[in-house]
Amino acid sequence: MKKFSILFLAAAVALVGAIVAPNKAEAVPAFARQVGVPCYSCHYQHFPKLNAFGRDFKLGGFTQSAQDLIQDEHLSLSPVMNATMVVKYAYTKTTSSPDTKMNYDRGQFDMPSDSAILVGGRVGENLGSLVEFGGSAVSSKFVFSKDLGGVRAGITAFSTDAAGPSYGMELFNSGSNWIHREFNQGQFTNAQFAVGGPGRGSAIGIGAFGGSDLFFANLSLFGPATPSADTGTDLSMYYRVAITPKVGDMDLMVGVQGTGGSTKVVNIAVDPGTNVVNTANGGTNVGGTVTPAEIKTNTLSVDAQLQMPVAGMSLEVTAAYASNGTDNATWAKNSIVNQNDSTAMSVGASLGIVKGAGVRLAFLSAADKNGSNAGQKDNKPTYTTIGGWYALAQNAELNLNFYSGSGDGKMFDSAYEIILEWAF
Repeated sequence: MKKFSILFLAAAVALVGAIVAPNKAEAVPAFARQVGVPCYSCHYQHFPKLNAFGRDFKLGGFTQSAQDLIQDEHLSLSPVMNATMVVKYAYTKTTSSPDTKMNYDRGQFDMPSDSAILVGGRVGENLGSLVEFGGSAVSSKFVFSKDLGGVRAGITAFSTDAAGPSYGMELFNSGSNWIHREFNQGQFTNAQFAVGGPGRGSAIGIGAFGGSDLFFANLSLFGPATPSADTGTDLSMYYRVAITPKVGDMDLMVGVQGTGGSTKVVNIAVDPGTNVVNTANGGTNVGGTVTPAEIKTNTLSVDAQLQMPVAGMSLEVTAAYASNGTDNATWAKNSIVNQNDSTAMSVGASLGIVKGAGVRLAFLSAADKNGSNAGQKDNKPTYTTIGGWYALAQNAELNLNFYSGSGDGKMFDSAYEIILEWAF
């Protein structure tokens, strides 16, 4: 708790600094239309990862526009509704240990494996929004962002079924948020996803943020449920502090993020992936007597990111360490270890050999203490991943990834996937 208090204080100080200090795009084709620039203007190497300009656009609340605006008193609106359709086709195949013969997979086609309609952009001079319609789930955010003499600061209200409390405002590709990941299966390549947070899970909340050429900070209150959370003001806390120096051609980020506290939730939304109402930690409704479910959200992550040119190519390197508290509920999704008392570390690199094509690799090691706490063996899986991408167009991409697992608690021996993803 003392560690969390120190980190919370650091986040608060950095955020206050945004109000007085010396400026610097979650971009989809809808935003490319609004700003009038190609996709690679906002994305580093390939979508969905962001570069410096993409981060600026997002920090500005999606308000920058090259369109002829509809202007009037208290009105500054794009002339058209900017929308995007995103579709993903996938083929996956996994193998398990020969001695178990479990999880045998002949190979599976998912066409589509994912699809969504995104509508977003400028709402007003300092107001922006993004709404994502995907299946039965809707994620959305409303952003107020203002330039305070070289620093962007503002407030965001948000709801997401999967991207965690960092969904409100996060800029980096290190695993700090599920959306800006290098690999499709981020739980095997990013420490934060491996332990279930803080960049993953359902969340609904409101936050304040600030950023410049030198730093980024976000402080949010959230409930770990969506699209509705009967929590009152009993909310958990998310914090993010990062320094973002630029040294020569090197675009750097070193930061810390995490969640803390617990939230008592009466009505926890149906999980769209399972259609099961989550009543974790004893939440019940018996004879009309409701006992709230207490969701603990203690996570911590330290991460870093480097982007730079190398011999005419583009290089990105990321690293992260993440831990999940000893008494956490299984609030986040898609972790690969038990989500309480677990840790993970990951490193990754991607090399853009030519514009629109490159190779990548990642290594992840995770561990949980649940085995030893129960008198059994701890799970300590490791995963090594290699892959590559080829852009059929700036907004259409072919990916091939190979994952290799080892150690106690591994989910498979090996797996590979071929993914075709496009947006228009």
